Amino acid sequence: MNTFRVLDYICFMAAKAEKIWFPVYTRPRAEKKVYAWLTKHGIECYLPLKKVLRQWSDRKKWVSSPLFSSYVFVKIDMVEYTEVLNTPGVARFVWFEGRPVPIPEKQIIMIQLLLEGDIDLESVEEKFLQGEEVTIDYGPMKGVSGELIDYRGKKRILIRINEIGKNLVIEVPLSHIKKSV
Repeated sequence: MNTFRVLDYICFMAAKAEKIWFPVYTRPRAEKKVYAWLTKHGIECYLPLKKVLRQWSDRKKWVSSPLFSSYVFVKIDMVEYTEVLNTPGVARFVWFEGRPVPIPEKQIIMIQLLLEGDIDLESVEEKFLQGEEVTIDYGPMKGVSGELIDYRGKKRILIRINEIGKNLVIEVPLSHIKKSV
């Protein structure tokens, strides 16, 4: 798809809302550099980070690691599209059916809530069959909903975020979830 067609699409989407969230695919291990560059240049972006205990030969250390490898989320309008694409470390926008994939604001908020809670969280790359919509109704994750993909023991469920094609494994007692209405 050529750049003019993409800009037309973003212009159409921007007519509905001022700025829209899009996932950007980065070069491997360039997420933090891309995030820093975009922030420095005034582009609203979000890099979900999780704390991970890393083992070296002489020590262990807690480090911040991207929740989604090679992904940064940007909230842009049509004018900023080319600037984001020309950012050092950015490979491309994430596309589906010939268009950049818009991410609803509520999905970004959900990821932020998940990371703020005291819950073990990890990104899962594998694909799963669709399941029921569930909502967490107790604890720090109360109100978060998603598609239940799989049970991973008594306290772990797998939730899919459809817009980016990623899955999250969350530790929540099954008694804390209910079917969404």
